[in-house]
Amino acid sequence: MATKERKSVSDEVFLDACNRLRNVKQIAAETGMAAGSVSARKTRMSKEYGIVFPEFTRAAGGRRVDKAAIQELARKLNMEVKS
Repeated sequence: MATKERKSVSDEVFLDACNRLRNVKQIAAETGMAAGSVSARKTRMSKEYGIVFPEFTRAAGGRRVDKAAIQELARKLNMEVKS
């Protein structure tokens, strides 16, 4: 049985997809991520960076990043960021 290759999705691509799409399944399809991974990453980024994501419904590895850079990216996409 072949294993599925993990797809690396940049924070910019992920934030843009979350900002435009309102459904975990749609975000997963566009980015190539699993729906559970989309939800987990959204939750992690919300807690870690204070990003207020648009609410969306969910269909049935950590890395070091610069918090300020992620918050600035979210602001560029006109997303609210908690102080």
